Amino acid sequence: MTLGDKIEELPTLDEVDVKDKTVIVRVDINSPMDPATGKILDDTRIRASAVTIKELASKGAKLVLLAHQGRLGDDDFTTLEQHAELLSKATGIRIKYLKDLFYGEPVARAIKEMKPGDVILLENVRYLAEEPVARSMEEQAKTRLVQNLAPLAQIFVNDAFAAAQRPHASIIGFAAVLPSYAGRLMEREVKKMSRALNP
Repeated sequence: MTLGDKIEELPTLDEVDVKDKTVIVRVDINSPMDPATGKILDDTRIRASAVTIKELASKGAKLVLLAHQGRLGDDDFTTLEQHAELLSKATGIRIKYLKDLFYGEPVARAIKEMKPGDVILLENVRYLAEEPVARSMEEQAKTRLVQNLAPLAQIFVNDAFAAAQRPHASIIGFAAVLPSYAGRLMEREVKKMSRALNP
């Protein structure tokens, strides 16, 4: 079996029933920022992520979005407040942004109170010191982020293709403990890769 064949076997959203399920979705909405104003300059990745979010919400899932913006020390290292606003516009869904929150009682309560079609965006995961540390999947599954959020969900969807190579907690940790699927953006990009490997 070639690498391309293995890629084609990646589980997709066509293979899972998400109705009434809590789904953690790792998206890549990392966007270029104006260093002078702190405003997002290009919302391309945000609009690209809207496809998977809209589909899952329309199917009755309860979505918990994880994302990052920039890196510690960089000018574009900031909260996801603007991203939540732009995601709301791109999806037509009111995205509930939990500023400065990743897990804990307020997050658990908000998740448990969600109704089908609701969407929550947690804070920039790179605010967590444990997030950017490279570890194995098994080690990432033991991080506080995964240990706190995974018990509140039934499914993990990775739609962060541009960040998929990073062995970070929010990228690979949940896949060790939850049934995991590729989002539509991930699926599309993986198929492009497969065709390149198997012309």
